Amino acid sequence: MVFSRYSSAKLVVIVGATGSQGAALVDHLIASSSEYRIRAINQDPESDDSKALATKGVQVFPGDASVPGDVEAALTGAHVLFGTTEGLGLEEEVKIGKSLVDAAKAAWGVKLFVWSGGDSESAIATYAKEKDLATVVLPAGSTDFSKVFA
Repeated sequence: MVFSRYSSAKLVVIVGATGSQGAALVDHLIASSSEYRIRAINQDPESDDSKALATKGVQVFPGDASVPGDVEAALTGAHVLFGTTEGLGLEEEVKIGKSLVDAAKAAWGVKLFVWSGGDSESAIATYAKEKDLATVVLPAGSTDFSKVFA
């Protein structure tokens, strides 16, 4: 990844960057030859996991993925929103997934929503389509990001 201070570099905002799938995406973007900026939403920006992300050049943004206002603030200038909630249970996954879709629609500039949420994948894909948000659904736990991120 080419870190860039220029706003022309695509900003990818990741919900779940400290989990296995989100961490794999961070590593994929860093290894990419494309130019990206990475922002992770984390409830505890002072945690060891958040600090580890920061040492990789990831901007850690304090926020709760289930709070639309937190997500909207983190999406300022974002091109892509990636969210994963696998393992939280269907009801919580759907709640957070819909919150992310709503935040992406409210934020200016978000072009793509990438979702991976276990049993909630179909429900969130349908909701995003209803909201007219370009969406890619990745299988739960998938670390093959090559079709979405160069």
